[in-house]
Amino acid sequence: MFQWLTNLLCACTTNTSKNTVDINEFDEDPLGWSRDLLEHRLGEFSMAAVKANDVMEDHSQFDVGKKALFVGIYDGQNGAEASNFLITNLFENLMTEPAISSRVLNDVDKFIIFGSGGLWKLLSNWQAAEIVHTNPRDGIAKRILMTAIQIAARRNNMSYSELSKIPTGHGVIRGPSVSVEGTRRAYHDDISVIVVFFDKKLELNPTLMPVVTSVPGIDTFRGFDDTIHPSPFRYLDDVSEARQYLETIV
Repeated sequence: MFQWLTNLLCACTTNTSKNTVDINEFDEDPLGWSRDLLEHRLGEFSMAAVKANDVMEDHSQFDVGKKALFVGIYDGQNGAEASNFLITNLFENLMTEPAISSRVLNDVDKFIIFGSGGLWKLLSNWQAAEIVHTNPRDGIAKRILMTAIQIAARRNNMSYSELSKIPTGHGVIRGPSVSVEGTRRAYHDDISVIVVFFDKKLELNPTLMPVVTSVPGIDTFRGFDDTIHPSPFRYLDDVSEARQYLETIV
């Protein structure tokens, strides 16, 4: 069975709607990072990530184009090499024969949650959607992330605060001499989350002003990175051109 379907069907016994999460506590986690809420042309988005390995194996990015968005979650899967390559070279190195799936958004589609494997090991699709549906948008990505870490903490009879004080651990276990015992990696994996809200319909009008974000001038947002990055994705002039471009890089 597909993993996403398993996550959807196998809802955990934890009732996330009754969990009390103080998202300000996340800001005290030395291994956490977030952008609480920013605007894009069609709505808003929120990002958060937390390290468990010595070297972060996940990478995430949110690219804002004139008339399209690009969202990427790259899960290292036993090392950071693959995710490092993707976050650095995706737009410069074209790949052949991409696998593409599509969905036409309608009025009932209000948001999409993107998460790395570390998130879905702790939360089901339904639980994550319930958190977004029943809570304020500001800081929603780190609320999802905190809820997942709380579940990991409770499984080990500790609080979120106690778990957040545990240092990072080794990444890939390459031999019997490498252990994650006593480190954050023993309780959860690296986790990256992006929540994208859709509130507006795109008007295909070339006279429209450039994309508006809460931090003017930023085109690419990346996890654990507060540096301004220009993105080649912003130069695509229309949706059809954006789709053609994505078909060459996905």
